[in-house]
Amino acid sequence: MNVDECKIMISNDWVDDTEIQIGNAAVETTEEFCNLGSYVTSDSSCYKDCQTGIGKASSVFGRLKSV
Repeated sequence: MNVDECKIMISNDWVDDTEIQIGNAAVETTEEFCNLGSYVTSDSSCYKDCQTGIGKASSVFGRLKSV
């Protein structure tokens, strides 16, 4: 495993603060990540995912031309 390409996300309900390591390097903890275009957050909020989808749709509709 490559420590530079790995991140972990801890749910808000998790209370353990143990550091995860690969070899001698600590794995970075993140609050959110994008997986296949969908955003996943540690608090299970879908706000960023919805805002991203609305932004993409708005961009596409802005580029439509009349036929």
